[in-house]
Order: sequence, then structure tokens, then C-alpha cells
Amino acid sequence: MKKERNDCLDAATLRRRAEARLRAVAKKRDPARTLADTQRLVHELQVHQIELEMQNEELRESRVQVEAVLERYTDLYDFSPVGYLTLGRDGVIRQVNLTAAHLLGVERARLPRRRFEHFIDHSERTGFQVFLDKVLASHTKAVCEVTLLKKNKGPCSVQITAILSNDGREYRVTMVDITERTLIERTQMFLLNSGRSISGEDFFRALACYLAETLDMDYVCIDRLEGGGLDAKTEAVYFDGKFEDNLVYALKDTPCGDVVGKTICSFPRDVRRLYPRDASLQQMKAECYIGTTLWDSRRQAIGLIAVIGNQPRDNLSLAEAILKLVAIRAAGELERRQVEAETKRLASFPMLNPRPVVEVDLAGHVHFRNPAAEQMLPGLGERGPEHPWLVDWELVMRHLSESPDKSMVREVPVDEKWYQQKMNFVQDDQRVRIYGADITVRRQASEALLKAYDEVEKRVVERTAELVRSNTELALEIQRRKQMEDALRCKTLELKDKTISLEEANVALKVLLREIGADKNELEEKVLLNINQLIFPYLEKLKKRKSDAKVKAYLDILESNLNEIVSPLVRNLGSKFLRFSHTELQVSNLVQQGKSTKEIAAIMNLAQSTIDFHRNNIRGKLGIKNKKINLMTFLTSLK
Repeated sequence: MKKERNDCLDAATLRRRAEARLRAVAKKRDPARTLADTQRLVHELQVHQIELEMQNEELRESRVQVEAVLERYTDLYDFSPVGYLTLGRDGVIRQVNLTAAHLLGVERARLPRRRFEHFIDHSERTGFQVFLDKVLASHTKAVCEVTLLKKNKGPCSVQITAILSNDGREYRVTMVDITERTLIERTQMFLLNSGRSISGEDFFRALACYLAETLDMDYVCIDRLEGGGLDAKTEAVYFDGKFEDNLVYALKDTPCGDVVGKTICSFPRDVRRLYPRDASLQQMKAECYIGTTLWDSRRQAIGLIAVIGNQPRDNLSLAEAILKLVAIRAAGELERRQVEAETKRLASFPMLNPRPVVEVDLAGHVHFRNPAAEQMLPGLGERGPEHPWLVDWELVMRHLSESPDKSMVREVPVDEKWYQQKMNFVQDDQRVRIYGADITVRRQASEALLKAYDEVEKRVVERTAELVRSNTELALEIQRRKQMEDALRCKTLELKDKTISLEEANVALKVLLREIGADKNELEEKVLLNINQLIFPYLEKLKKRKSDAKVKAYLDILESNLNEIVSPLVRNLGSKFLRFSHTELQVSNLVQQGKSTKEIAAIMNLAQSTIDFHRNNIRGKLGIKNKKINLMTFLTSLK
């Protein structure tokens, strides 16, 4: 908008100037003009106007290009990744771009007319002034490195390149942030000069202290992984300016557990809120966290380094770069310690071996004996090949040289004892390693076993002959028994057939006897029932009638004989009718015949109520009293 407004103002000004000049020229010329002159003049004016418009357009385009170039160079200056400053010869800042203002930690508007040396570390101000004097004197470009002090921030290392302007009144200065490079170089120098082998100080403790001071962190721990990567044992712990005791802790629910297996893992803020179960983070009020895994030469995770701060960090890239750098050296140191411990452990094996272990050169000279060899083989070192342990040494060496696997096993006697030797030829060392074992007891047992074996062989031969004879006799006995078994088998088959026939006959007899018994019981029950129902009631009536003594005697005899006849039947019969009286039997018989109560009363010459009484007694004795069952039908079913 501003450019368009300026263009309009310039066109109006130019028009006013052209009109004024036209009026001045018109006054000087003759006012008397012809029409042709006027038309020619108008034509020339129109042509001149077009020429002026074309010149104005070209000027406007040139101005736009100049402003675009100016804007581009301004952008390059202000937003360049390199800091630009213009200093007077007195060191006062005259001009500065945004990058330089950021490096100085002050707003750009507040920097002009301030001395640049006030932003430099006190110990380096004199050297910087010497540097400016050198530039002024030589009129050539020069380079130096200084440390800038920022308010409320850590120091910043920058590389300054300065050259004098053409008029010699000011310095053109560039600044590049080399803090990361400086720290990395310092860290490389620390790694080069530190370590137990050089300084005598424990490497991991020195590294923890260095990381805490360099990265401005409150807590640093260097751990070794244990328990299949589930636990960690600290090698060095530096917290709040002092070292803590080493300990073992579980990695579960901790940020260190998430670090394992990753090159780098960082949390700029709120780490203790992300891991609420980690009591250590809560106690130290941790905010930021950075961790890296330590890898061995086989690319296996063997440890980790973790640094923790109490303040959040917006940018952790520098700290991550430092950790990645030291992790390589720390992993090598940790693996070296593990290898040393493993080597020491393996070296103790031959020394603690209860069996003799000896190392001999090609000539038979002994170079190593473990304590067991010194005790079991006295004089071995002094006698060498003359000792029984190394008997036939030339033959042994010839056999080892010809053997494909460069090994052999033999047995040798030494002072009434026998030893088994397992020999291996080490090509690189040109030595033979002999591993011995006392086999005296085993050899004695072998000899005794051979004697016992010979004795057993003799007994086996004798026993074999006895067994042959016994087998012959046994074969004959088996043959005789087979014949007897065949005969017995035939008899058994005959007996089985007879048994089957007898069992069938027995079953038939049992069925027949069961039917006869049932018929007998049924006949006895019918006879007894008929006598009780058809004879005894009428005998009672005859006895009640008046008759002479002779007739009564006959009746008593008849009753007594009938009782004698039915007495065996009474003992064998379990019918329900046995509980009936003679009158009840007579009533039940008439009910079965279909007689009514009135008809029964007339026949028996009794009252109807008496008949009803006997009917109720009969139902009670039969178990159907107060039940909806017809008495005639029930009695008929029993019959």
C-alpha cells in the first residue's frame, strides 16, 4: 500500500511540473497558430506523453526490483543462522541481527550503543581486546573463540570472525554458536584423559561427576544390567553434588526400564508424573530425564546411563549428543570390566582344580603346574622328560603332530599310582597341556573285575553244562506233561458236557418242583377255604340245634376229624382268610356268590346290622377299609 501511494504522488508531481513547463513554453511562442500547427502540436504532445509513461513504468519496475533486493538482503541479514554485528572501533555495538541478539540473550532494540565486551566472560575480555587490536593493525580477517555470559542461562561458546571495514571506522563481526562442538570436544578430551588406567580415579565415578557438571543435572547414575535385563546394579551414583552408595533395583515401572534397548530416551518435563510408581523420582522431584543404553561388542544391552534434573528442559539435543558420545566409551569400559572378571574367574579353574594340570613345551620342559600337580607329582619341574609323568615324550610329540585333532589320551604309572593323561597340543603357543586324573582305584577295580570276570566265565561254563542237562530232562518232562494235559483236556470236555446236561436237568426239575409246590399250596388253600366256608359253618348250626346225645357225639367226632385233616394245611398256608371267623368266612363266601346283605341275613337267619358288622370286619382284615373298593370284586380276585 505504501508503494502504491508513493507511485501516485510521483505521477501527480510529474504532471504538475509538465503542465507548468507547458505554460511557460506557450507564453514564449507566438499565440497565433493555425489548426494544422495545433494538431501537430497535440500529436507531438501525445507521443511525448506516451514516452514519459513508458519511462515512468520502467522507473517503477526498477524501483520494485531495488526494493525486493533490499528486502531479500535485509531478510538474509536479520534471519541468517550466523550472528552479524557491526562494532565501532571503541567496541560499541552499532548494528546487530536477530541471531546475534539471541546469542547475547538481549532484545535487539536494547543492544545498540552497548559495549560488546560486557557480554564476554571476565577472564577472556583482555584477550578479546587484543584480538580486535590485531584486526585493526593487520586489516585482515581473524578468528577467535570466546564464552558469552547469558542472564539466567548457562555460558555459550561462540566463534568470532572479524574484519575491518573499508573506511577503517568499524568492525564487521560474525558469531557462530559452537557450544555443542566445544562440549563435545571437551567430552572427547575427558574420555581420552580419564579412566582408571590413566588417572587412577574410578572411571564411572569420574564420568558421573563430569556429566552432572557439564549437563547441569542433579542426578546421574551408571548401571549394569542383571537378571536377564530385569534388574540394574549401579556402578556410580552422583546426586546433589556427592556420590551415593551402589545398589540393585528393579527396572519395572521406571524410565530406566523404557531406556533399555533404545539408543536414547528423553523426557523434557513431567517425568515423575509419567512414572508415579518410581519412588526415587518422586523423592528427588524429578522433572526432566535422559537415558541411553550401553551396548557390548555383540550388540547386546549390558548397561545404561541416566541423567535427571529438577527443572524442565525445552531442548535436550545437546545432552542427548553428549550421552551418545560417552555411551560408547562407557560401554567399552563396562564390557572390559566384565571380561576381566570373567577372565579372572576362568583363570581360577586350573588353580582350584583338584586334579593335576601341567603345561609342557616341545622339549618336555614344564612351564606351568597347578597346586594339585605340585603335590601329586613331586620333582616334575626339575626332572622334566625324565619324570614318569612325561615318559616316552618323543613318541607322544610324534603322535600329537600326526593326530588330526592334535590330542591323545594315555595312562602312565607314577609311584605306585596310575594316572590318565588327556593331552592337547596348542599350535599358537607350541605347548602341550596335560590334564591328569588319578585312576589308581579305577585300575585296581578293573583288574579285580577282570579276575572276577574270568571266575564268572568258568562258572558260566559249568553252569551252562548243568543247564543243558536240566533242559534235556525238562524237555522230556514237558512232553510227558503235554500228553497228560491232552488226556485231561479230553476228560474235561466230557465232564463239561455231562455238567451241562445235569444243569439242564436240574433246571427242569427245579421248574417242575416249583410248579408242583405252587399247585400243592393252591390245592391246600382251596381245601382249607372250602372246609371253613362250606362245612364248619353248617356244623356249627347243627350243633346249635337240639338233638340227641348220639348225634352230638357224631358231630364232635366229625369236627375233630376235619380239624385233624386241615391242621397240616393250616400250618403251611399263609392266606388272609385264616384270620376270618367261621361266620366271617360264611359271609365272605355268600358275598362272592353275589348275595346282598338282605339275602345273606335271611339265609343265615341273622339281622342285617349283624351282616354289616361282619362285612366291615372282613374289609378291615383285608386292608381295604374306608377305601373305594368293591368287596365282591376284591374277594373274587383273591380266589
